[in-house]
Amino acid sequence: MKKITAVLLSAAIAFTATACSRVIVPKKADGGNSNENSKTISTSATVPSSETTQPETTVSTTAETTTTTTTTTTTTTTTTQANGAARNLDQFKGKKLIAITFDDGPYTPVTCSLLDRLDKYNARVTFFVLGSRLDGSQSYRETMKRAYEMGNQIASHTYSHSDLTSLSKEALYNDVAKANAAVKNVIGVEPTAIRPPYGAINSTVEAAANKNIIMWSVDSLDWKYRNADTVCSNICNSAFDGAIVLLHDLYQTSVDGAIRAMDILQGKGYAFVTVDELAQLRGVQMNTSTKYFQFKPEN
Repeated sequence: MKKITAVLLSAAIAFTATACSRVIVPKKADGGNSNENSKTISTSATVPSSETTQPETTVSTTAETTTTTTTTTTTTTTTTQANGAARNLDQFKGKKLIAITFDDGPYTPVTCSLLDRLDKYNARVTFFVLGSRLDGSQSYRETMKRAYEMGNQIASHTYSHSDLTSLSKEALYNDVAKANAAVKNVIGVEPTAIRPPYGAINSTVEAAANKNIIMWSVDSLDWKYRNADTVCSNICNSAFDGAIVLLHDLYQTSVDGAIRAMDILQGKGYAFVTVDELAQLRGVQMNTSTKYFQFKPEN
């Protein structure tokens, strides 16, 4: 029995090392991959004060007899289609919340550097991944599977990082479908949220995406400065309760800056949750026709 246990443990260690130690040089970010802020974002849609995904049903049962009443209350947990592990969300109630998000990945050396440090802050993040990267590398697929199984949210950033508003209808639907398939191939389910490259969106894109559309309210400008201290300052100076922060897990400086910001913000009472968790905690039922930039608490 000891020999079998040792073999299984060795196999698990080897799998993790494979996913987090292969160094594959990322594709050079094209004009879109490196600059999320280069196109004006439509703000015509009403930005809600809070947001939520489809939460799991919380069961509360009360049994009554002629002599006694017993009430059993369950804690609120969430396991969405794009989150692989449930967390007890009661621990975050009453706290200032922030959703840190990463676009354009995965890139194993950088993404794993982030995953290795999230537990220190009881943090989970949202990855808006490119389908083409998942299809192109076993290492990237293993990295995303690890992120998913940890309880991070996996969302779509499309397949090719094209400006979706510039594509033909056929090309648009094909790009979205390929991205969904690439994610499902890794985690077993399609993503429930999408962030269109450059924030470029119109009614045709909304219809093709047919998912919760997640934008951002704090831009770290990590792609521009590639300096951890600057990234940290940009996040901390603009942070607020309910913010969605934009970063990219292509650059080590982005992850280092985000971690430094977590250290500072945690000291100010912030907790770090996925977009889906933030939405649920704020009691918002998301829909596919609204663009979500932030989830402030109700006054």
